[in-house]
Amino acid sequence: MPSVYLTPALISYLHQFLLALVITTYLGWRLVRPKRQPASGPDRLLASFFVMVTLLSLGLFLERKTSPPAKPPKNNWRGWR
Repeated sequence: MPSVYLTPALISYLHQFLLALVITTYLGWRLVRPKRQPASGPDRLLASFFVMVTLLSLGLFLERKTSPPAKPPKNNWRGWR
């Protein structure tokens, strides 16, 4: 089982995914809730855009989750000589 490395990029992608998921859930709820008027074209377009953004954010999060962090370069500076 691969370890999870908590890097700043991983935390950023997780935050982005959670925000997109909340927005997508809200827009989806607005589309399917019973109301007097059916959903308009721009509403469906916006909801589908946020579904794609959510899936992209999830993919970026999962990609960064399993990859090990980049090793910092070796410091070859030997000081003043």
